[in-house]
Amino acid sequence: MEVSLVTGATGFVGSHLIRRLAADGQQVNALTRGGTNILKIQGVQWFRGDITVKQSITAALRGVSVVYHLAAIVPGKGGHSAQWHINRDGTRTLLQACLVNGVKRLVFLSSVCAYSPPLKTLIDEDCPLGGDDSYGQSKAAAELEITRGAPGDFCYVILRPCQVYGPGDICGFTGLVTSMLGSNYVFTAGRTPRRFSLVYIDDLIEAIIRAGTSNITGSCTANIAGPSLTSLQAIVSASAEIKIHVPKLVPVPVRVVRVAQELRWINRNLGATGMLPHWKSYSSDHVYGSLLLGGPEYSQQRARSEFGFEPTTSVGDGLAKILLR
Repeated sequence: MEVSLVTGATGFVGSHLIRRLAADGQQVNALTRGGTNILKIQGVQWFRGDITVKQSITAALRGVSVVYHLAAIVPGKGGHSAQWHINRDGTRTLLQACLVNGVKRLVFLSSVCAYSPPLKTLIDEDCPLGGDDSYGQSKAAAELEITRGAPGDFCYVILRPCQVYGPGDICGFTGLVTSMLGSNYVFTAGRTPRRFSLVYIDDLIEAIIRAGTSNITGSCTANIAGPSLTSLQAIVSASAEIKIHVPKLVPVPVRVVRVAQELRWINRNLGATGMLPHWKSYSSDHVYGSLLLGGPEYSQQRARSEFGFEPTTSVGDGLAKILLR
């Protein structure tokens, strides 16, 4: 039986992934830095280690054929230095450990935030990388560590998901949506809010597993998103079919929304990270995907052709799974 290693196994995506792998009958090594939210699941063996310290993850890599690298410092969970140390340096160290220990494939969970603005209306995987904040920049740098450090005969798959939602979301986006739908009013940027991309957690897990198990020749990078674009109006309409309470949509001038979002970003991030504000961060070609300001569409042709991934969970179905729990 092949053994897989999952880094970031106690996180939102990681906890869903190890459950699915174990349910599929796979033997899973799960890596943790020593957190208390360890899940006791048959077929999952836990290892304590730090991806920035090669010696601490050697035992977890023993006999492993596929590594699913999900560990990361996301926005709101750590500042600039922590993001670069874990997201970039940790990825470099993990790749080196994989090569030494005979791992056959590395699946790395990057982000659409790795793309460099200005963003096109439709973004494919060949668009420039660079990011627009510390998180996106560190993810882009982590990708470069893999593409430059992996030898030609080593298989890696880089996945760039858009905003993920679903039960167990510790980053707060899903809670934001449910809280918004429980309020009396929902403010929108203009009367016809711009659409954006979302992906339900089950679809993302399916994409990750296909990236780790499909017969991929060589290596590839692929965007991951839901089956179609959505909008605040569509989310409110979908929730109306699920529950009785329906908030009222209140249009607000787009310019006002952009300024308010910028001030909110400064209030939350400037003092904690020492980063200068990006005054273009909320312009139409700098937003990766926002409930209020929308975002671009992410091409998924690469995921379809390389490992047969096709998202199936509509926003309506995803909301039902959250709101009816």
